[in-house]
Amino acid sequence: MKVCVVIVTYGNRYHFLHEVLRNIFVENISKTIIVDNNSHPDSKHLLLSLEQENPDSINVIWHKNNEGSAKGFRIGLEKAIAEKDCDFIWLLDDDNVPQSGALSKLVDFWNRWEGLNKEHNLCLVSYRKDRPLYKKMAQINSSSLDLVIGSRNAVMGFNLFKPLKTLKYYRFLKDNDNQIKLHGDINHGKIPVAPYGGMFFHKSLLNVIGYPNDQFVLYGDDWDFSQRITERNGELIYIFDSIINDVDSPGNIGMKVDKLNLFRIYYSTRNSLHFQKKFSTYKWIFNINAIILSMILTLGNLFGIITQKNTREKMRIKLVAIKDGLKGKLGKKMILDNTNN
Repeated sequence: MKVCVVIVTYGNRYHFLHEVLRNIFVENISKTIIVDNNSHPDSKHLLLSLEQENPDSINVIWHKNNEGSAKGFRIGLEKAIAEKDCDFIWLLDDDNVPQSGALSKLVDFWNRWEGLNKEHNLCLVSYRKDRPLYKKMAQINSSSLDLVIGSRNAVMGFNLFKPLKTLKYYRFLKDNDNQIKLHGDINHGKIPVAPYGGMFFHKSLLNVIGYPNDQFVLYGDDWDFSQRITERNGELIYIFDSIINDVDSPGNIGMKVDKLNLFRIYYSTRNSLHFQKKFSTYKWIFNINAIILSMILTLGNLFGIITQKNTREKMRIKLVAIKDGLKGKLGKKMILDNTNN
């Protein structure tokens, strides 16, 4: 089984990436493809040296600009699918450090799986303890998109017409206890969507679901990409004993309003709304919820309910993101183009 790893890196993160590579080198990896999204010069220098030392096993694709995760993974996947020494693809973030045996657990499960045509309809996903939502969904063992959308016509958790159902959904997301009814086999479970980091599949799957939509730029692009598997009657299965550790904290940015934070607020809000609208059952109800939510945020700003300047600026960006998401205006936002993700 020839496995190719695809990683996207950016910023000054070689210290994370090096730890990831050190751990996957001991696994049975045929090729590692790294997409460098215009990383820091120090990281570029170290990565170039590493590529030159390992020309047969590491291939780096260099971008002059940060193209975002969606385009980064799309380019990496296009390169992987063209590789002769690649049958399977394992996606990792540049801070996803696999525990020993993480890949072999995926391979063993794949070999035992008796489903038909699995090269075209099965994706396994490694366990990440810093992403508890996926474990919760796997324990319920369901591919229902309602687990991530909740009330189908809700907008960012707001649904004027079904507030109780929406509240129940958010309690599920925020409930950190273990009082979840487990299905029979707790070593794995179905999930409706997945993050890039940890996805493992045969490259033939890409002929069915296509590549990440680079118009998302970043945030939500992994859900859009992975959801196409279950949408086409395939299966995403979360494997609890294939463990990868996130060595960079997702909350390390803090609440300071700067370009980086606004960048995240804009794309996460816009893409989430666009994703939710795609699967809403009644577009007119969805649009009403979006309009009312926007009015609430606007009035909050106008009447000084939100008094802190930083918070007001965040709300302004969020309103722009809601407007663009409703109109389906994806792609890069020019006012944020100079920000790194």
